Order: sequence, then C-alpha cells, then structure tokens
Amino acid sequence: MKFSRLLPIVVCLFLLAMLGGVVAAQDEGV
Repeated sequence: MKFSRLLPIVVCLFLLAMLGGVVAAQDEGV
C-alpha cells in the first residue's frame, strides 16, 4: 500500500510544522 509509505512523510511534515510553530511562538513572545 502506498499509504503506509506516505505515513512517515506526513508525520515528518507534521512534526516540522509543530516545531516551526513553537519557534514562531517563542520568537513572538520575546
């Protein structure tokens, strides 16, 4: 199944988006 191959990519993108959001929030807080 292609979905099982796409899942890790989706998770990585989600983690990157979360990390970017945290960095942006910290940048705004300062």
